[in-house]
Amino acid sequence: MTTPRPIAYFMPGPAHLFWTTGVFHLLELGRTHDVVIVTDDGRYDQSPDFQTIRELEFVLEHVQIVGQRLLSRHLLVKRALEAATAKYPPDLLYLHNMNYIEDFYLLRLFRSRGEGITRVFFQNGRLTGDFRLDFQYRIAMDAKIIHEKMHLPWPIATALVKLRGMVLSFLNYTVFPMLLTGKQFRPWYNVYTGVITSGYCEQWNTATDQVFAYVEYEADIYRKVGLRRVRAIDHPAKAHRRDLAQLLGRSTIVHDQIVILPSVGFTTELQKTRTDDEVVGYLSQAWSLALSELEGEHPAWPMVIKLHPAAANDPIWMRTIQNLKAAFAQLSAVAPTLSAEALIEASRVVAGDVSSALWWAALIGDKKVISFDYFGYPGGNELIAYDGIEVRSNRDAQG
Repeated sequence: MTTPRPIAYFMPGPAHLFWTTGVFHLLELGRTHDVVIVTDDGRYDQSPDFQTIRELEFVLEHVQIVGQRLLSRHLLVKRALEAATAKYPPDLLYLHNMNYIEDFYLLRLFRSRGEGITRVFFQNGRLTGDFRLDFQYRIAMDAKIIHEKMHLPWPIATALVKLRGMVLSFLNYTVFPMLLTGKQFRPWYNVYTGVITSGYCEQWNTATDQVFAYVEYEADIYRKVGLRRVRAIDHPAKAHRRDLAQLLGRSTIVHDQIVILPSVGFTTELQKTRTDDEVVGYLSQAWSLALSELEGEHPAWPMVIKLHPAAANDPIWMRTIQNLKAAFAQLSAVAPTLSAEALIEASRVVAGDVSSALWWAALIGDKKVISFDYFGYPGGNELIAYDGIEVRSNRDAQG
């Protein structure tokens, strides 16, 4: 008689980060555990590649929690997780985050089942060295939507986004959890207001057996906010990237080509003080400088640019790409929805600004990775902290 394998509950986070990190942790987990995958991103069900992952023998179930808002959302999450854990009693919890309502409900369910359950938090993307600045960019992206739809001045649009964040924080961390569980949720990082409360880290130090980062620089960031039991490990892509390529039928041939991966969000800051025409001109000039360097270093190599999925319909980027394609005959653009990881694997050189894709390319270890700090963004030279990434900056020239 075959001994049942232990069961892991795996929450990998957003779909685009699943392919940089989550899928490799999943393949590693599958060596020793059967797995229930829990997601809250509708893009998973739209991905043929994910359907291949879903059919792996060790994947017991995919719990997809999408739709609903406010209290209905809490009820949906709570009921879906209660039903799953009743069917598949958990032995291991593998979380990508500690600050969203799904994390709290799953941890509460695990606690109710007593001791003997291991709880692991893993990092699924590049960790910012400045949480305040990172949140400022997120605020700006949301404010841009209000600014453009309602034609409100930037300060008013920004104030409305911050007010909405405070209301959502109160509802999602206090009101609704109190109604459904009798206790409020206490995140060490508030995803709605950007506030870090180091005093709340102690509950996570108690609730978490291990926190995984991939370089000591990022492990130290966690330690500075108060998290303990942090350990830097090799990124699991190093061990499983060939396994994934074989599983998905992807080529492992590396071409003499350059893939260019701009970040999303920074252009919003530029739009606060410039017209759209000025932003397009500014970006076109800065990226032309970067592409000219790459062209000079690798003559005749094709260059492929892929935008972040969130910039797919951004008119600023659409116009900038057209300008660059007109200036560089060997430059082509691919759909933002394509896999950045597949493009990285197929290219010898990976370039961008501060995209997490550059972080991933450096961690897998066999690419030339270049971060261009040519755009005047605050934090634009942040990747200088990472081995394996060459940061080129013109800050001195900018004054």
